[in-house]
Amino acid sequence: MKSPRPVKTDLPKAGSGSAPGWAWTPPTLLALLLAGWTLEAGAQAQTEQVFISNVDQSGAAFQDSTNTHRAQAFTTGNEANGYTLTSVELSYWTLSATSNLSVTLQSVNNDGNPGGSLGTLTNPTHTGFSGRRVLTHQAPGAGIALEANTTYFLVLAPLGGFSVGHSRISSDAEDAGGASGWSIANGYKWSGNGSNWNDSANSLQIRLNGTVTATSSDGVTISPTSLALTELGASSAVEKTYTVVLDTNPTADVTITVANGDATAVAVDTDSGTSGDQSTLTFTAGGDGSGSGAGNGNWAVAQTVTVRALNDPDGANESFNLTHTATATGSTAPYDGITIDPVAITTTDAGHGVVVSESSLS
Repeated sequence: MKSPRPVKTDLPKAGSGSAPGWAWTPPTLLALLLAGWTLEAGAQAQTEQVFISNVDQSGAAFQDSTNTHRAQAFTTGNEANGYTLTSVELSYWTLSATSNLSVTLQSVNNDGNPGGSLGTLTNPTHTGFSGRRVLTHQAPGAGIALEANTTYFLVLAPLGGFSVGHSRISSDAEDAGGASGWSIANGYKWSGNGSNWNDSANSLQIRLNGTVTATSSDGVTISPTSLALTELGASSAVEKTYTVVLDTNPTADVTITVANGDATAVAVDTDSGTSGDQSTLTFTAGGDGSGSGAGNGNWAVAQTVTVRALNDPDGANESFNLTHTATATGSTAPYDGITIDPVAITTTDAGHGVVVSESSLS
């Protein structure tokens, strides 16, 4: 009889609801082929990270954009699976309460100017203000997919002639902590009508946020996903194990932390060779995953977690979960924040009482 097939846990699936705000007009087929597409339900969800920013650079100056379109180019990093843009933070100098804004992501035409629209970001609720302020515009739905090593334009277009002022800087410097390979172009483009573009030596102050896009096969396999233990039983009933392994080569080392749902019922140890109970597993990236030979990480080697039933003071049977959290070096890596199946634990209590036996009577 074949043993049960291990359960594979894929990345979490994002919901299909759209972000509140302005409606988004689907991009043309040409725009889809050129550079990106808006993610639908089923896209992987991870923790939002900063891709690139120059918002914190000093020397910002006012740039009146009331009747002018402005386009700031940026280039993505080299993650093979691409990225998902989830939000953009823009630095404003002034904004009227009735300002009607259009913030779109656009591909690059053959002439180097903004091209087809890939998605419109929603506008934040705001009141009128004067003085520098950073506002966040959300991407539609689950975000906008970006290809690796690709240049895009963030196009800002005030509508209706309302008062809008953006922050610009003459420096080409960028904030520390951005994702590897990302950059903001030195200078932006401007146009009075959105089609005849001119060059400026200054850069608009922007911050781009999102996640690295994982492949559908990225995940963690847990086997088995349930264990039944008995207090004070035979050794095979008191102590049992399960294994954890990554499904694909990660882009960075991954640490998986095991959280015990009831520390009075069981003890959990992720490394039997180390004194004391440990709670983490480390998977290293690279190569064939065998852990043997230069450049080969151990990501494909199943690691064992030991679970021991404890003789707790109560007389009840317990049911709870061991849960798992993944973190990755360079927290924009695909495995960072991935959803992993729990292991369901049930324990049978040994029972409590006093046994009296006859030894002698007189």
